[in-house]
Amino acid sequence: MQTPAIIASVIAALLLFLLLYVYFGQLSPTSNELEQIREERSVLQSEIDELTEQNTELLDALKIELVEELYFETGSAHLSDENKQKLDGILNRLRGGRLETIRVVGHTDDQMIVPDFPRIYASNWELSVHRATQVVRYLENAGIAPERMGAAGLSKYYPTASNETTEGKAKNRRVEIFLMPERQ
Repeated sequence: MQTPAIIASVIAALLLFLLLYVYFGQLSPTSNELEQIREERSVLQSEIDELTEQNTELLDALKIELVEELYFETGSAHLSDENKQKLDGILNRLRGGRLETIRVVGHTDDQMIVPDFPRIYASNWELSVHRATQVVRYLENAGIAPERMGAAGLSKYYPTASNETTEGKAKNRRVEIFLMPERQ
């Protein structure tokens, strides 16, 4: 995302170097050479402006707003009363954004599925997806249009806290809800 800024900085530094070199008499460009430098600078500035505009459009398309995080017990996709209250608290916001796509993303800690759970979840992948779909179903039952929603599971691979502590693991067993501009 920083590419246009880096390119602009490099071009600006090169132009500054060239101008200083000329200013201190190391080069004596002719008027034709000065005009050529001005034209090249103008072309480069146009390219920088275009890259900046494209980058802004890309950032707008990727704009994501985090609405709420929901936490789960180990090995569970059960929506607790606390999670349901959090969802109820954002329902009006979700109903009002008719032009937004709702992405629900489930996560787990790095705890392997214990022998009792394989009957339910083969791995943390299935558990993270099930957490997300539980939220999507709850929102659908509350009146959110299903075509506005999507569910995904990212397993243990995007922790927000260290899995070395009990508290960290608890923070990683979560579902995130994102609002994104509707696809054009």
